[in-house]
Amino acid sequence: LEAEDRLLVREGDDLVVRYSHLLEGMVLTHRLDEDEINTGLVSATPDLLGIDFDLDPIPLAAGGTARLEFNHDGETRYHEEGSFEGPPGWLDGFSAGDLVAFVRIGDALKLEAVTEVDDPAEEVAALAAAFSKLVDRPGVGAEPSRILIEAVVANPDLFRRPLLPLGELFDRAGLEVRGAWVGPAGEEWKPPGVALLDELTRQVEIAYQMDPCCVAAFQTVKDHWRDPGSSDPVAAAKALGHGAVATAFADWYHSFLDIESTLFGDYVRDLIAASGRHGGPARYLYAVHLDVIGEAAAAEAELDTALRLDPDFAPAAWMLAEFSSIRGDAARTISLLQRAGVGSDDDDLAYHRSLLEEVPRVGRNDPCPCGSGRKFKVCHLDRPVVDPKTRVGWMLRKVATYMRFHWRHHRYTELAMVAAAAKLGMPPDGEEVMEMAGDEFIFDLEMFEGGGVADFLSEHWEMIPADERDVYELWAQATLALWEVTAVGEGTVELRDTLTGDSVEVSDRSAASAFAAGDYLLARPLPGFGSFWFPAVVIPVDLRHRGPLLELFSEAWDAWDVAHWYGTSLRPPTLQNYDSEPLVMCEASLEPKAGWEALEARLDELYERDGEGAWVSFGEGGPADRFIRATLDRKGDLLSVATNSVERLDRVLADLGDEVRLVERTEEEVDWGKLGQVQKPERPEVSQEVVDQIAEKMEDWWLDESVPALGGITPREAATDPTRREDLEALLRSLERREGPGAVMRASSLRRKLGLDDG
Repeated sequence: LEAEDRLLVREGDDLVVRYSHLLEGMVLTHRLDEDEINTGLVSATPDLLGIDFDLDPIPLAAGGTARLEFNHDGETRYHEEGSFEGPPGWLDGFSAGDLVAFVRIGDALKLEAVTEVDDPAEEVAALAAAFSKLVDRPGVGAEPSRILIEAVVANPDLFRRPLLPLGELFDRAGLEVRGAWVGPAGEEWKPPGVALLDELTRQVEIAYQMDPCCVAAFQTVKDHWRDPGSSDPVAAAKALGHGAVATAFADWYHSFLDIESTLFGDYVRDLIAASGRHGGPARYLYAVHLDVIGEAAAAEAELDTALRLDPDFAPAAWMLAEFSSIRGDAARTISLLQRAGVGSDDDDLAYHRSLLEEVPRVGRNDPCPCGSGRKFKVCHLDRPVVDPKTRVGWMLRKVATYMRFHWRHHRYTELAMVAAAAKLGMPPDGEEVMEMAGDEFIFDLEMFEGGGVADFLSEHWEMIPADERDVYELWAQATLALWEVTAVGEGTVELRDTLTGDSVEVSDRSAASAFAAGDYLLARPLPGFGSFWFPAVVIPVDLRHRGPLLELFSEAWDAWDVAHWYGTSLRPPTLQNYDSEPLVMCEASLEPKAGWEALEARLDELYERDGEGAWVSFGEGGPADRFIRATLDRKGDLLSVATNSVERLDRVLADLGDEVRLVERTEEEVDWGKLGQVQKPERPEVSQEVVDQIAEKMEDWWLDESVPALGGITPREAATDPTRREDLEALLRSLERREGPGAVMRASSLRRKLGLDDG
């Protein structure tokens, strides 16, 4: 219904409005002029816009229909801001100067003459308030229909009787009409679209650190784009070649219209045709457009032509270097990057130079060391022969460079929004989404499950070396899984898929030193060149997150599902007390209603004394057999109560009932991130005998506690449950790895008590 303009949905206000209900009985007026009487065309702006919001055309109560029409395709007879056109004779009976009421009755429009209007003070105030709500910054206007709808949403009783025309009411509200827009009278303001473009222009000028000469060139290009017929295309083409103007223009255009649009392609193509030998920068822009729509080979050809026309145009050389790297030509990539003017410390330049360091010292006419049988000069002279691990790294880098191209950022920001919302448990703001978009796992997820590798392969098929195509095709089908590390060798890691039982051996020296048998990893081993390899990101999976992940993989899933799981896994642990209630530090001040003597008697009945004017509420269980639920202390004439959960404080207040009056109550959630910042007291010297006694007590308690990582059952139950035995072993291994001097629990002792010490 919203898509069909039947509803107004405002999520921020939790508001849904059906237009047919909102507009029922609405009365808008308009003074007819001589031209309108003669042509039968009634100017819609600003008096009548909105009354037909949900109907096109709108039936007329007297018969026929009226439609809001605008000039297009050479049409000039309608008002510049739109005209209502009805059937022949629909204005018969009215004269020039008449005030006519346009009344909405159900799904029809009724026209009637008005001889007297009511006091519009309430509507005038509502229009002013609606404008202030819609426009949150100075110097910007709004659509008259939006102002009207906002006013009526706030008070549906307005505009139900004949009043002055809307344009005159705007004037009384301190607003003026300019064309199709309304803004503050006597002030400088712009339509929102113009204001937005100006703001985007300012942001781009700052981002590209434009000097006055660059700003002037940028303006020349924008002026030509707005009105190509009345400005010089050669001047615009030359201006594109000034500094970073071409890239800045593409960035500016993409921020509101998208450079993959046919409008952008058509504009740049026309500019190329009109600018002749000065069209190098325009061809670069067209190459950007072609690349974004997936025509990489055509984009490469445009860049070659751009550099022939303008050999010093750095953006074309820089972009062409990416295609050269995709082709596996490290030497040309280096040359193009240097031609683009990158610094000696540029990461891309250093990386491709490192690849050439591996070129074997063989003659041009010698057999190529790759084993192809061809001469080195026609096989790998310009494409370094590198070891498989380096080759895989280069291939991953090519896809990552493709994905990080500025105009593809939206691909992984969408996944980032899902993950950020899952992490926060609420809709994230822009800063939180951008922070998540910088997460390597989210980028990796979009690269593979999100289709990045598949798109890269299909768009660059002609450029990619034949042997790499086969590997990319395998990568496009590779999927994430939850793996258990079963063995670690010299530079290799053996993995078992926890869902299918399949095993692979991954070649990765750094991973071999980082992981141990029994670890669980969320990974996507990539086949290629006779082995398996890890991509850039491997996620160690804590046991408490394993269950949801296995459940996810046991059904149909996609990148969005994994992003949601990942965001959830980043949430801080939920802190709970022994009653399994969220930790919230609560305090309350209570005043006795019947005096302290009666209150003390009641406190003695309910709780244990802990000295003069102090009581403690105990619960049973936990490693110390009982635990403190609440402390109560007399402080002057008030009773101070402290608990670590809302529920515990509520129970104390319920216990005391009518004995007390609540004076003050505070609740403060525990910030997990600040817990590690608390200054820990110095540890007292404790004998090993006492440490062993504490550990023994903690172990005995833990063995019979419900453990989330074991699916909520106790370790004793897991030891006898074949479906949870593996989880228990993994949990004990994780305890063992964290074990240190004075450990609260000892894995070896727990195994003995569970009957697992026999292996």
